[in-house]
Amino acid sequence: MELQLPAHGASIGKSLVNLQLPKTSLIVLIDRGGKFVTPNGATMLEPHDKLMVMVDSEEELQRVKAILLG
Repeated sequence: MELQLPAHGASIGKSLVNLQLPKTSLIVLIDRGGKFVTPNGATMLEPHDKLMVMVDSEEELQRVKAILLG
């Protein structure tokens, strides 16, 4: 699933490790203005990042969306 972050939101400026995403979800790649970033726990999210997210279920996807886009 691809999710694009808004310009402003609760996840902007936070590191992935601090977001408390479900343990079985995985952010595998970030498209940051045409440059691709392989994320790790210390990666800080920026406005308009496009995240490639892998999840196990629709319920988990909804939790990830709430954390990243909410």
